[in-house]
Amino acid sequence: MDAKPTKMPKVAKVKNKAPAEIQITAEQLLREAKERDLEILPPPPKQKISDPEELREYQHRKRKAFEDNIRKNRMKQVQRARSIYERALDVDHRNITLWLKYTELEMRNRQVNHARNLWDRAVTILPRVSQFWYKYTYMEEMLENVAGTRQVTITLIYNNRQVNHARNLWDRAVTILPRVSQFWYKYTYMEERLENVAGTRQVTITLIYNNRQVNHARNLWDRAVTILPRVSQFWYKYTYMEERLENVAGTRQATITLIYNNRQVNHARILWDRAVTILPRVSQFWYKYTYMEERLENVAGTRQVFERWMEWQPDEQAWQTYINFELRYKELDRGRQIYERFVMVHPDVKNWIKYAKFEENHGFINGSRKVFERAVEFFGDEDLDERLFIAFAKFEENQKEHDRARVIY
Repeated sequence: MDAKPTKMPKVAKVKNKAPAEIQITAEQLLREAKERDLEILPPPPKQKISDPEELREYQHRKRKAFEDNIRKNRMKQVQRARSIYERALDVDHRNITLWLKYTELEMRNRQVNHARNLWDRAVTILPRVSQFWYKYTYMEEMLENVAGTRQVTITLIYNNRQVNHARNLWDRAVTILPRVSQFWYKYTYMEERLENVAGTRQVTITLIYNNRQVNHARNLWDRAVTILPRVSQFWYKYTYMEERLENVAGTRQATITLIYNNRQVNHARILWDRAVTILPRVSQFWYKYTYMEERLENVAGTRQVFERWMEWQPDEQAWQTYINFELRYKELDRGRQIYERFVMVHPDVKNWIKYAKFEENHGFINGSRKVFERAVEFFGDEDLDERLFIAFAKFEENQKEHDRARVIY
């Protein structure tokens, strides 16, 4: 028998293939399902609480569920944000703002390891961006404080991974970008601060000399002032550290001989001398130099520094400081000589008046009158100032010389 051919089912032909006038999206389907309450779960059975213990258990359960939900949502948000940042960096890995915002997100959510990995990637990909190095080392220093290493011993600080990590970062930073002064400043500040944290305020001078932290900071300052000798802040911080070490060591009560032979002070003196030689117009260096010498009771050395300073004809305040120095040691003749030079360098009426009052206050009445007369002659008729005449007349009135005062008026 011949097999009968199998009949295929008829497929309805679509007559109109144009899109429907009303398009339905998946979002609309979900919204309609929600509006019709198609997926509403039955409410939980009512629970009657009969005693305080059962109430506490119920409250604890609800609180735990609530906090778990918050934690879950937060981590989901962090992961979502992390994914977005990673995709953005794939597109533009040289965008500095992206790196900063990304690491800020990790640190804000206390993801320290993630933040450290990000900083490592940032300084590897963009080693010339100084802000990355600054933020990275700041984070490491901040973690060292959080770890509570303020109370630990010097040995533990040396072996502290956070501090060593920060030191390695600063060293890499100043090697790659030696012209960024902020790096040198922060690096040396960290080394000095570690010396203080270790409690070395009470240790002996010998321990300070052998302290690896202080020596490390000194080596850094030496490198900084060698590479950038025109940056005044480096000299100021370097010499300040040396002076402070002398104080920290407790040598305030030591003898003058010990202070003179103290390697810290001699080192500071050499530094100040180099600083004022290279940058003689920076008055702050001269002030600090003379202050250190006078504090060491080195009067002759202080006077010598002042004389070098005056050769550069500094401002009026510098001259007045020199005069006050001589007056502290009752050197009136030297003060008078300085005033003579002062009024020649800064020939202002007020300075002549100061010179005259200097003579008057120390009982040299004739000397004060001669200064006033010289001032009148110096300025002549054209440049005379009424302040000079008023001060001259009051001087004569104080001396009961009314006829002279009348003539001046």
